[in-house]
Amino acid sequence: MTKQNEWTIGDLLSTSMAYWRGCALQAGVRLGVFTALDNERLNLSNLTCNLQSDERETELLVNALSSMGLLVKEFEYYSNSPAARDLLSQKSSRYMGHIILHHHHILDGWAQLDEVVKTGSPAEIRSYGEETERESFLMGMFKISTTNLK
Repeated sequence: MTKQNEWTIGDLLSTSMAYWRGCALQAGVRLGVFTALDNERLNLSNLTCNLQSDERETELLVNALSSMGLLVKEFEYYSNSPAARDLLSQKSSRYMGHIILHHHHILDGWAQLDEVVKTGSPAEIRSYGEETERESFLMGMFKISTTNLK
């Protein structure tokens, strides 16, 4: 981005549409895409079988994750990028998925920011279960506090 207060049209559009990358990343973590792939190269049919997901919609998601550089697509096969294998597979000791899931859990509230500001009423957010939300937050914070983030 340019200097403070010198926003360009590109800066505005990039900021406005940044949510889709976060949502795709969060969906990939939530569904276990990166863990299912781990060190494997799987075709779409095998991946959807492992994820127990819809093939068409899974293809759209893994293609988005590929365009982001998190997955590698070679012909009909998908695999993790080195960073995804290292940081997004639950089989890795460097797994950062908990904090990403925490971000997913709080997304509903942020999406209602305009209404909260307008009315002064708290956001109505769905619950993923107190235990699930607590684990994601605590494990995410623990991982951040014990990891070199570079």
